[in-house]
Amino acid sequence: MGDHPATHPSPLPSAPAELQRRYGERWKIALESSCGVWSAERRSADGKSLRVIIAHSGAEMIGKLEVIEGVPS
Repeated sequence: MGDHPATHPSPLPSAPAELQRRYGERWKIALESSCGVWSAERRSADGKSLRVIIAHSGAEMIGKLEVIEGVPS
């Protein structure tokens, strides 16, 4: 106990904000609040293909999108 102030780790960014910041320009990201499932959707430029990713948490979605886009953690 003493003269040293308590140090607290910086809070992690919220998953919704982080998802939008990192991927919002390329993916349509949504949270289905009734069941708590995250989705990310991206259409091809010609509109003929659709890619949909599903995750149980925002953190899981970030991990999946990192792998898909080849972004190092």
